[in-house]
Amino acid sequence: MEYSSFDFSEKYPDQTFHHNLWTKSLHRQSRISKTLTSYHKKLESNRNQRLALGLLLVVIGVVVAARPQSQEWGLAFLVLLPVFIWKIIKTNRLHRFTAQLNLLLTFYQRQTHKIQGGVLNLEPIKPLENLHNPDLNILGAHSIFSQLDETFSLEASQKLASRLNNGLSTLQEIHCSHEKIQHLNRYFPVARRFLIEGHSAEEPILLSDLEQVFNHSIITPGYKWNMMAHAVLFPGYLIVFFMIGYGKIQAPLALPIAVYAAFALSSLKCVLASFRQGEILERSLTGLIPVFSFAEKRTQVFAKDLPTLKNKSFSKTLSHLKHYVSFLSIQSHALAYLVVNALCPWTFVFSGLTEMWRKKNKTQFLKLLKEMTETEVSASLTVYYHYQTQTLPELGNSFVLNIEDAYHPLISRDQVVANSLKLDGHPAIILLTGSNMSGKSTFMRTLAVNQTLAMAGAPVFAKKMLTTLAPVISCMQIKDSLEMGYSYFYAEVRKVKQILQQVSEGKRTFFFIDEIFKGTNNRERLIGSQAVIQKLSEYPEARGIISTHDLELAQVAGHQTQVANYHFRDDINKSELIFSYKIQKGPCPTTNAIKIMKSEGLPIPE
Repeated sequence: MEYSSFDFSEKYPDQTFHHNLWTKSLHRQSRISKTLTSYHKKLESNRNQRLALGLLLVVIGVVVAARPQSQEWGLAFLVLLPVFIWKIIKTNRLHRFTAQLNLLLTFYQRQTHKIQGGVLNLEPIKPLENLHNPDLNILGAHSIFSQLDETFSLEASQKLASRLNNGLSTLQEIHCSHEKIQHLNRYFPVARRFLIEGHSAEEPILLSDLEQVFNHSIITPGYKWNMMAHAVLFPGYLIVFFMIGYGKIQAPLALPIAVYAAFALSSLKCVLASFRQGEILERSLTGLIPVFSFAEKRTQVFAKDLPTLKNKSFSKTLSHLKHYVSFLSIQSHALAYLVVNALCPWTFVFSGLTEMWRKKNKTQFLKLLKEMTETEVSASLTVYYHYQTQTLPELGNSFVLNIEDAYHPLISRDQVVANSLKLDGHPAIILLTGSNMSGKSTFMRTLAVNQTLAMAGAPVFAKKMLTTLAPVISCMQIKDSLEMGYSYFYAEVRKVKQILQQVSEGKRTFFFIDEIFKGTNNRERLIGSQAVIQKLSEYPEARGIISTHDLELAQVAGHQTQVANYHFRDDINKSELIFSYKIQKGPCPTTNAIKIMKSEGLPIPE
């Protein structure tokens, strides 16, 4: 991954902050890469030594087997065996450590890319991909979500995406989110390691699958009676077997074995699914062992986020489940499975232990898993706060949007320009005019995205932001629908109707309409736009921006105190268009459509 250098000028408030983080991140990547190179060499060397020792032990073992009287070879075998075991342990440790370093390096590479305003092209979250709004790029492959998401479980990703899409319900929830972000940021290395440990799982962690497995019994209803029969028959057959062996009873020695084996093998149908169910449960939870183990040692950090962890070792509890399932894994070897279960109730015992484990730990584990998804979301927001912007918005009851030096998070940091605006009822509606490519749409998206982040309890990209609990409705990238039979204009009318419907019901709403009714002719567009602006200005629950190329529409602001004119413009320097991308008061005094057409060589008359 390549990184361009920053061109820093006084364009937005966090430039020094971003530059310092960017520089530190590159430096850390360089150090980790060097360490990785060194440890890869150690790992390869240890693997070769382990292989050589293993071959040597095999040779010595053959010699000892052929010449059992040779004490020197036997001694050599006993000396080399613990060395071989130590090499196995050391190699495994080196492998885990290099895997952790790789994850850490990948983490810093992602953050370095994101610091510059870049995003990762992630696959959309399936349950929410149909909710993707192209206006604001909140969800989808190239989006705010892909810039923010650091979660390791699908459920946490879905929860984060849903929060961005729908927002939080109350001011208390948003303030609580801010508190969690600030708390975890004080222990940022711990929050980062928590996420990295989660990403170390070999398979994606699916907590919903775990919930289903936890709710599904390991054993069948007939297990209880068959286990009771085993409890009687197994010691009975052993007693008879030894009595025959000692001559107390005159009968074939194989008789008690045959009788017990016949019953034991016929009863196995009750536990045939036990290994498969137990393995699914164990395999699903194994990926969480490093996370549990890490969090358990730092309960002071996660006391509020993971209260279920207090005074309980979930990682140790999981190791018990691993042992039970490993004993059940004998089912993978058909012959051994039949022989062992013909001689003793092996599978019945460990199926019962696994089921007891499931029942005993189900409630606490499911509770902990829910806490963990919330913690993943908070940790992701903390990473965002740490590397992207450390401005948490102020949210109150007053219906106001006051934002200073706001900028768009998906624009490259060396191109971004910050702007400020205040919507408090005077004005409540901004009529935004301006030249083509001057920055109108980007500015509207900037405000809408930052309000969306504020509603999600996330940091915002501004020097300061004061707002309230109010959703965003945007009408910016309307598309016609061949499937539904909608024209572009009709789709736009339906969106504007949705905004009017929302505010007419008394619901506070921030709306953003880009180039209102551009799908129809000039006369009807002007009539329709004036009517919509007039109606919106009558509702105290409406705040928003409407952009237009119709300079005649700007006259509306002269007749209504709730409506104000602002604009973006261009300047000409030696026949070249120069854009400042800074918002200014009043209607736009210039146009540039003819200039652009001429500059591209179109046959426009003088």
